[in-house]
Amino acid sequence: MYAPVRLVMLAGMIPDSDRAAYMTADGLSYNAAALLGSLGLTIGAFLPSYAMAGLYVLMGLGALVFFRMLLRKTEEQNEHLPCADAS
Repeated sequence: MYAPVRLVMLAGMIPDSDRAAYMTADGLSYNAAALLGSLGLTIGAFLPSYAMAGLYVLMGLGALVFFRMLLRKTEEQNEHLPCADAS
């Protein structure tokens, strides 16, 4: 039930001219997640649990830093947009 609704909503947000590229990138995100998950299982077979925990913490911190940079870039782009007068 989730996938059809999600795909319809996603297709509605994307400009018609770029729909194929956006949908392909969306599909690749799941393949990349599956690849990283299987890579984590493989690495976990060779590393002790504390090393895997440290790796997960480092990856989480890296994701937070990346997300913060993305938010900062979005805020900078929004500052240059003209604002509508609320009055």
